[in-house]
Amino acid sequence: GFLDRYDEAFAPNYIDDDRRYAFGKQPDIALWNLRRLSEALERVLGRAIGETALSSFPHVVDTCYRLRMRTRLGLNPLHCELPSPSLADDEDIALVQQWLDWLRSYKP
Repeated sequence: GFLDRYDEAFAPNYIDDDRRYAFGKQPDIALWNLRRLSEALERVLGRAIGETALSSFPHVVDTCYRLRMRTRLGLNPLHCELPSPSLADDEDIALVQQWLDWLRSYKP
């Protein structure tokens, strides 16, 4: 779907009164769902495999998010794959944050 305006609290499902699946909560709910899947597969895969996979999820989400934001703003997308953030990375993050703040405050 599309957002008419940037709103992290937007939940497209009309029966989601608690906004559990709101736009801004997608990474958290995805991790919750992956935890349930890991629990269901624990007998087959073992606990260690699930925990290892789940422990990498926040880094994967952050990397993908930064890649998309950099691409949208015309920044170098390769910076987000560096093992340690650089000064350019900090400046890029600040630019993305300013952009998101503007989107939050924009009223069409």
